[in-house]
Amino acid sequence: MHVTQPAVSMHVRALERQYGVVLLVRRGEGAVPTPAGQAFYRRARVILRQRRDAVQELAAWRADGPPPLVVGASATGVAYYLPPLLRRFGEDEPTVRVVLRIDITDRIVEAVVAGDAAVGAVWGPVRRADLRVTVLGEDRFAVVAPPDHALVRAAEAEVGAEAEAGAEAEAGAESGAEFGRDAAAAGGGDVPVPSAQALAPYAFVLGMPGSATRRFIEGGLRSVGLDPPVAAEVVSSADMKRAVEDGVGLAIVSRKAVEAELAAGRLRALAVPGLDLWREVDVILPRRRSPRGTAERLAALLAAGMRLPRSRG
Repeated sequence: MHVTQPAVSMHVRALERQYGVVLLVRRGEGAVPTPAGQAFYRRARVILRQRRDAVQELAAWRADGPPPLVVGASATGVAYYLPPLLRRFGEDEPTVRVVLRIDITDRIVEAVVAGDAAVGAVWGPVRRADLRVTVLGEDRFAVVAPPDHALVRAAEAEVGAEAEAGAEAEAGAESGAEFGRDAAAAGGGDVPVPSAQALAPYAFVLGMPGSATRRFIEGGLRSVGLDPPVAAEVVSSADMKRAVEDGVGLAIVSRKAVEAELAAGRLRALAVPGLDLWREVDVILPRRRSPRGTAERLAALLAAGMRLPRSRG
C-alpha cells in the first residue's frame, strides 16, 4: 500500500477518536482487531471493492463507452422469448448496449455468479444462496417429429379411415378424440400416438451429457417407461430442430422454440399419453454483488413481459 506503519497507526487512532470506538488492541507482538474493528474491516473491504469497480467502469467509459450489459439465456428455449423484450428495453434505455449470451443453463448461472453476465433468464429450478431468483412461471415442452415420420403417417391414415367410415354412416356428433385426430392431421393440433411405448423404437436427439436440459428430458422419458437410443447430442434448440427436420430422430423441445416450425408444418408435435412436460423459467441476479440499476430494470421487464403460466392448470 506504500504506507508506513506509523502512518497506519496514526490513521487508526484518528478513526478511534472520531467515532469513539476502539478498533485495535495493541499488544507487544502487534495489534489485534476488536469485534468493532472486525466489523469495520468487513465494511471497508466492500467499500474498497465498490470503489475499484467504479474506477474500472469509468475507465471503460473513457476507452470504449459504457461496458455492455451482458444478458445470459438458456440455449434450449428461453432465448426465444427475449428478442422482443430486449428491443423494448433498448427503446427505453437507448444508451445501454446489451449483449445476449446464449449457452447452457449451468454456464449461464455460473456467469451471473462470477459477474460475467449481469442478469440471466434460465431454465429452473435454480436455488442458490448467491443468487436472487424470480420464478416467472413454466414453459411447456413437446415431442416433435418430421411431418413424414411413421407415427405421423399412421395417425393420418387412421383419420383417413375414420373419415371414409363416417362418410358411409349417418352424420353424427364427433367425439372429442376424433376431433383431435382430425385437427392434428390437418396441421391444427398435436398428432396423437396410441401410447408412450409407440415411441420406444425411435431414437432421440438430446442435449449434451450432464446438461440440465438433458437431465430434464431423460427424466421425462423415464417417467413414461422410455429409455430410447440416442441419435445425436447437441447444444441448442436450433440444432435439435434441424436434426429432427433432417430425419435424424425425435426430440423434446420448448414449444416456444418450435412455434414457427409447427405453424409452417415443417415439424409436428406428438400428443403422447402420460407425457406432459413443463419446465420452470427463472430470472437470476447476483445476491452479494450489487447489480447495475439497468440489470434490475431489465430483470423487471423480463418478469413482466414473458407472461408464462404460473401453473400447469
